[in-house]
Amino acid sequence: AAGAEATATGYPLVARCDLEWPEHAESRSNDQYVFINDTLVAPVYTSTSNQTNRTVWIPPGEWEDAWDGSIVTGPATVTVTVPYERQPMWHRHDGGFMLLAPAGATRVDSQDW
Repeated sequence: AAGAEATATGYPLVARCDLEWPEHAESRSNDQYVFINDTLVAPVYTSTSNQTNRTVWIPPGEWEDAWDGSIVTGPATVTVTVPYERQPMWHRHDGGFMLLAPAGATRVDSQDW
Protein backbone atom coordinates (compact mmCIF):
# COMPACT_ATOMS: atom_id res chain seq x y z
CA ALA A 1 0.00 0.00 0.00
CA ALA A 2 2.77 2.45 0.91
CA GLY A 3 4.65 1.71 -2.31
CA ALA A 4 1.53 2.27 -4.39
CA GLU A 5 0.88 5.58 -2.63
CA ALA A 6 4.49 6.67 -3.17
CA THR A 7 4.22 5.81 -6.85
CA ALA A 8 0.92 7.65 -7.25
CA THR A 9 1.81 10.77 -5.26
CA GLY A 10 5.58 10.99 -5.53
CA TYR A 11 5.82 11.16 -1.71
CA PRO A 12 8.94 9.22 -0.68
CA LEU A 13 8.88 6.14 1.55
CA VAL A 14 11.67 7.70 3.64
CA ALA A 15 11.50 11.44 4.23
CA ARG A 16 12.98 14.16 6.40
CA CYS A 17 10.52 15.35 9.03
CA ASP A 18 10.31 18.85 7.55
CA LEU A 19 8.67 17.42 4.43
CA GLU A 20 5.66 16.37 6.52
CA TRP A 21 5.78 19.12 9.18
CA PRO A 22 7.24 22.21 7.43
CA GLU A 23 5.52 24.55 9.89
CA HIS A 24 7.75 23.29 12.73
CA ALA A 25 11.29 24.71 12.66
CA GLU A 26 12.42 21.83 14.90
CA SER A 27 11.62 19.34 12.12
CA ARG A 28 14.50 20.59 9.97
CA SER A 29 17.02 17.94 10.92
CA ASN A 30 19.21 15.86 8.64
CA ASP A 31 19.60 13.08 11.17
CA GLN A 32 16.08 11.83 11.84
CA TYR A 33 13.42 10.75 9.38
CA VAL A 34 9.94 9.31 8.89
CA PHE A 35 9.64 5.89 7.27
CA ILE A 36 6.38 5.17 5.39
CA ASN A 37 4.75 8.16 7.16
CA ASP A 38 4.21 6.18 10.38
CA THR A 39 7.63 5.37 11.86
CA LEU A 40 9.98 8.02 13.24
CA VAL A 41 13.63 6.95 13.23
CA ALA A 42 16.39 8.94 14.95
CA PRO A 43 19.69 7.05 14.66
CA VAL A 44 22.57 7.62 17.04
CA TYR A 45 25.37 8.28 14.55
CA THR A 46 28.35 9.12 16.73
CA SER A 47 29.82 5.76 17.74
CA THR A 48 33.42 7.00 17.90
CA SER A 49 32.72 8.97 21.07
CA ASN A 50 30.76 6.12 22.67
CA GLN A 51 27.61 8.23 22.47
CA THR A 52 24.42 6.42 23.50
CA ASN A 53 22.06 9.36 23.82
CA ARG A 54 20.68 12.09 21.61
CA THR A 55 18.02 14.75 21.37
CA VAL A 56 15.02 13.92 19.18
CA TRP A 57 12.20 16.11 17.95
CA ILE A 58 8.89 14.27 18.30
CA PRO A 59 6.28 15.40 15.72
CA PRO A 60 2.70 16.35 16.66
CA GLY A 61 0.49 13.53 17.90
CA GLU A 62 1.04 10.40 19.93
CA TRP A 63 4.04 8.19 19.15
CA GLU A 64 4.70 4.73 20.63
CA ASP A 65 8.27 3.76 21.38
CA ALA A 66 9.05 0.70 19.24
CA TRP A 67 11.21 -0.80 22.00
CA ASP A 68 9.27 -0.33 25.23
CA GLY A 69 5.76 0.70 24.16
CA SER A 70 5.78 4.00 26.05
CA ILE A 71 3.80 6.86 24.51
CA VAL A 72 5.30 10.28 23.79
CA THR A 73 3.05 13.20 22.81
CA GLY A 74 4.44 15.78 20.44
CA PRO A 75 5.41 18.23 19.37
CA ALA A 76 8.18 17.85 21.89
CA THR A 77 11.93 17.58 22.14
CA VAL A 78 13.18 14.64 24.19
CA THR A 79 16.56 13.20 25.07
CA VAL A 80 16.78 9.43 24.68
CA THR A 81 19.44 7.03 25.89
CA VAL A 82 19.76 3.70 24.14
CA PRO A 83 22.21 0.80 24.23
CA TYR A 84 24.51 0.43 21.22
CA GLU A 85 22.41 -2.29 19.60
CA ARG A 86 19.26 -0.12 19.41
CA GLN A 87 18.19 2.86 17.35
CA PRO A 88 15.56 5.25 18.71
CA MET A 89 12.30 4.52 16.87
CA TRP A 90 8.60 5.37 17.36
CA HIS A 91 5.40 4.40 15.53
CA ARG A 92 2.64 6.94 15.01
CA HIS A 93 0.06 5.81 17.57
CA ASP A 94 -2.96 6.44 15.30
CA GLY A 95 -1.15 5.48 12.09
CA GLY A 96 -1.93 2.61 9.75
CA PHE A 97 0.96 0.52 11.05
CA MET A 98 -0.45 0.58 14.58
CA LEU A 99 -4.06 0.02 13.48
CA LEU A 100 -3.28 -3.05 11.35
CA ALA A 101 -0.90 -4.80 13.72
CA PRO A 102 -2.08 -7.11 16.50
CA ALA A 103 -1.63 -5.77 20.04
CA GLY A 104 2.04 -5.88 21.04
CA ALA A 105 3.23 -6.86 17.56
CA THR A 106 4.69 -3.42 16.84
CA ARG A 107 7.38 -3.81 19.49
CA VAL A 108 10.79 -4.53 17.99
CA ASP A 109 11.56 -7.26 20.50
CA SER A 110 8.42 -9.19 19.47
CA GLN A 111 9.56 -9.54 15.85
CA ASP A 112 10.65 -12.92 14.51
CA TRP A 113 14.09 -12.02 13.18
